[in-house]
Amino acid sequence: MSRRSQRSARPFNYVGPRGEAGPAGPAGADASGDVTHTAGALTANAVALGNGGADLKVLGSLGTTVQVLHGNAAGAPSFGTVVEGDITLADVATLDVSTAKHGLVPKAPNDAAKFLNGLGAWAAVQTTYTVPAAKTDTGNQNDYAAGISGHTMTRWAGAADATFTGVAGGSAGLVWVFKNTSTGKVAYFPHQSGSSSAANRFRNTVTSGATPVAQGGYAVYQHDGTDWQLVAHQQGLAITPTFAAGDFTASGSMTWTVDAGDIVSYTMHLQGSVLHVIFDIITTTVGGTLSNNLRVKLPGGFTNQIYALSVSLNYSDNGSGNTAGFVQVGAGNTYIECYKFNVANWSAATNATGVYGEIFLQVS
Repeated sequence: MSRRSQRSARPFNYVGPRGEAGPAGPAGADASGDVTHTAGALTANAVALGNGGADLKVLGSLGTTVQVLHGNAAGAPSFGTVVEGDITLADVATLDVSTAKHGLVPKAPNDAAKFLNGLGAWAAVQTTYTVPAAKTDTGNQNDYAAGISGHTMTRWAGAADATFTGVAGGSAGLVWVFKNTSTGKVAYFPHQSGSSSAANRFRNTVTSGATPVAQGGYAVYQHDGTDWQLVAHQQGLAITPTFAAGDFTASGSMTWTVDAGDIVSYTMHLQGSVLHVIFDIITTTVGGTLSNNLRVKLPGGFTNQIYALSVSLNYSDNGSGNTAGFVQVGAGNTYIECYKFNVANWSAATNATGVYGEIFLQVS
């Protein structure tokens, strides 16, 4: 800035650093008296202010970032960072937080029942469940439209079994309760099935088979923003698998023939990751190259996680009468092995061998 422009910009008498006098300020100027500048040449983009009887104070550059000029009671203003007192907290929403930007908390609604939600708005916490009309859908249900509206309970009364691979409409924090009110039918919930969209899938405690909900049972899922997490499960009544002759085999080249009429009972009950299996199978046929164990498939397609053994086996080997034995399931296996206590081979039999047993095991 030239000396000419320095002088013309000041509405007061000016005395330079070497004592030279400047022109008087324009008529009617508010300022009075002389300002003595002892700090040397003026700094470009700086502001010079008088400070009472002291020498001129030269403030820092106006271009400094995140700095504002603060006045004070002593009349000695200075630049500094923005402080709380610089912010106007009037009843306007301009600076409120939103899903698009950071910001201030919106004004409190004066309602103790409301909380700030993830959309940046005050809302009441949902404490009740939406309960739509009972559902009766059966078969495979992908991305199921359960009518999710806040926390929701679905009552299902299907006339046949159903498999739900996912439920649409979930979002972080929502709870979905499924209650089986049918008569004797089962709903299945497979883990992370590719038949539904990723956000609609179930994340179960047990992953090797579908989580079952039988008559009187329930499953509670909560969405975590990624998918539905199983947080509570009660199977309800025990489940009898559909008969399949291939579920009954034997070790080595021995054969075990089981007919549907040979099944007195064959049930499963899943609680958490513990599977309880009970079987009572009579008048079966044993043939081929005789060996030492008859095998019953784990219901539900589950895989055992930890080696399990139970001495709760009674058997009749080719009509020989009831004798004690044991059952076991190896880690990673999908079938129960039935043994005599002495681990001897089973006898050849035609509609004359029976086994009765049960076992608890932890499945993956």
